[in-house]
Amino acid sequence: MKKALSALAALCFATSVSAQGSLSVQGFGYPPGQISTRTQGMGGGPAELDATSALNPASVVDVGPTQIYLQYDPEFRTVSSGGATSKTTTARFPIVSVIFPLTSRLSLGIGSSTLVDRSSLTKSSVLQVIDTSTVTVEQSVRVLGAIDDVRAAFGYSISPAFRIGLGAHLITGTNQLTLIQRFPDSARFSNLVETSRVSYSGTAFSGGFELHPSKLLALGVSARKGGTIRAESGDTLLATAKAPDHYGASVQYFGWGGVDLSAHLARDQWTAMGALTSKNVTAYDSWDVGGGIEAEGPRFLGRASVLRLGVRHRTLPFSTTGSSVSELSIGGGLGLDLARNRARLDIGLLHAGRSSSDPVKEHAYILSLGLRVVP
Repeated sequence: MKKALSALAALCFATSVSAQGSLSVQGFGYPPGQISTRTQGMGGGPAELDATSALNPASVVDVGPTQIYLQYDPEFRTVSSGGATSKTTTARFPIVSVIFPLTSRLSLGIGSSTLVDRSSLTKSSVLQVIDTSTVTVEQSVRVLGAIDDVRAAFGYSISPAFRIGLGAHLITGTNQLTLIQRFPDSARFSNLVETSRVSYSGTAFSGGFELHPSKLLALGVSARKGGTIRAESGDTLLATAKAPDHYGASVQYFGWGGVDLSAHLARDQWTAMGALTSKNVTAYDSWDVGGGIEAEGPRFLGRASVLRLGVRHRTLPFSTTGSSVSELSIGGGLGLDLARNRARLDIGLLHAGRSSSDPVKEHAYILSLGLRVVP
């Protein structure tokens, strides 16, 4: 039994089940991007200028009174391979945060955002020889896990045109793997259930700035430097690596007839986590580029609305197919002020297509709901 659990721990540490089929949750899983519902609807365009996104610590400045932000992103995924199709629904809560203005120039933002998220279920039939008997065993492997980025960000306004920020990050998460083996003859053999759990812990630091040279133009730039991240099973250290570095920039223009235009470019160095993956998992550094528009929309129930459209292309960080997985997402969204402007509801809908050299094809619809509340 001890050897079986050790093998399970190794499999969980590897964070890959190559038979799972899905392109987006290979390796450590799918990266939601640490961006808000509003930013998703604009193709990631204002990511480094958005206080509710978890990238640029300078963006927490000048957001008004204390605000709480919650986000829920269910994904409806379809995977096709060799004429067979499977459908999966995954519920994600990618961002939870609160921002406190400490003085007229200094603000503190505390929150948690999902760095990578994975859940998978693989079922198979295997032949096993027990004593002198050969039996068919129905085997299922379920993986549940995520790695989160818990951040404390300080933003300071040097002038109305220039803001800076610093962030301290705690990288934390778990992967739990459960192996279930069901035997056809329960009178002779007992079903087997084994569970292994691997935890991850690490640190990172970030810094950034916002430049507003005029009322019509804004530029945001940020960088996150990953520290050591540890993978442990119980009291046993399995491996160490580095949390991924992030470099990003956003530009936004407000002067085109009441329509806001924004664009974003980012680089994430996921290969720094390579020491934590198994041999059949390859990590890829990712380029993330996108942009979109935001404009005044129609009135709903007497309330003003904002409409958004955007497109985004990026490389996903992990693959077991020998080639990188690319994702192209197209979508939009709607923003509504509620409760006498003390709350704001953002709704987004994205279609994401994912492909690689593997014959497996995947597409997903992501419904994003973001709620910002002023207590």
